[in-house]
Amino acid sequence: ANPAICRPSMTPAVESAVASIGADTVAKILFTSGSTSFPKGVINTHGMLTANQQQLNQCWPFVAERPLVLVDWLPWNHTFGSNYTFNLTLYNAGTMYLDAGKPVPALIEHTVRNLREISPSVYFNVPAGFGALLPFLEKDAELARSFFANLQLEHADDLARNLVPRRFNKDQVIFHLGDPGGLLYLIGRGKVKINHTTSDGHEVVLAILGPGDFFGELALLDDSPRSATAVALESTQTWTLHREEFLQYLMENPELSLHVLKTLAGVIRRLNTQLADIFFLDLPGRLARILLYLADRHGRKVSDGVLIELSLTQTDLAEMTGTTRVSINRVLGRFRRSGLIGITGKKVTILDRPALEDLINEASAGM
Repeated sequence: ANPAICRPSMTPAVESAVASIGADTVAKILFTSGSTSFPKGVINTHGMLTANQQQLNQCWPFVAERPLVLVDWLPWNHTFGSNYTFNLTLYNAGTMYLDAGKPVPALIEHTVRNLREISPSVYFNVPAGFGALLPFLEKDAELARSFFANLQLEHADDLARNLVPRRFNKDQVIFHLGDPGGLLYLIGRGKVKINHTTSDGHEVVLAILGPGDFFGELALLDDSPRSATAVALESTQTWTLHREEFLQYLMENPELSLHVLKTLAGVIRRLNTQLADIFFLDLPGRLARILLYLADRHGRKVSDGVLIELSLTQTDLAEMTGTTRVSINRVLGRFRRSGLIGITGKKVTILDRPALEDLINEASAGM
């Protein structure tokens, strides 16, 4: 290492600048995405950034006890990437490898190649990203060894002993709205639909989950009945954890608590966007958003685009966009004639992603 870089001299100007920094000094201003209105600047102070890292080290002492190695695709425009993850590396003198891949079908193989070369000690991703990695980890023993090489297993072993496998057939109800909530479900294989049915029989699809996702946590956290119905869309394998073990594990493992909170925050953000879309986007914009969301979570890259690996009926899409099956039929036909999508049976292929994104932006601009 360059000694001049490792041990820089402190000039009076530098010392004065450092001394002027306090907890309330503005470190940066991050802007919200502006998905539902104009972007808003959010002040980030030095006190906020340093307190975040101190809290993290108290919850995760291992990041300071052994060499920190991060592999991350790092969305710099998010507070998690530009503050939490990047500062975690700086604070603990770790090593960060920037991943050229992303948790989408077209780029996940870049991530797989990177994880064959680097064994992370901490790895962050969105739930869909872990689901996209799962098939590669299952069929590639060398990749699995590299990915888990730095995993400390004592806590994982404790959790694994309490997990109970449960399998569900296609269209089988896992639990109903209003049922007692005693189990957390983790999806190993298959797909699960979370929906809510009104008293007059109208159904709204809240989410479609896949491998790596978990569900049923809300009823466990507040000890209330189930807030929605869960149905297996195909033959599905899950692992379940009883409420008592789940809560005990959360208390003993702050890192899992953080992951659950992040996942819940992601769900709230997505539902907020879904609700705002119903009010502010026209139907083509709403349908384009849903199709791209499903492609990102459940898509597979094919020669002419990205195939959504779900058997989607027009009723399913109507329930996800807050409209009727007849209206969905009309817009799907328009999309297909324009070359934006392909439809084979109940499978949809995204052919022109930029054009679908333009439909969303045009609808947003016309609010």
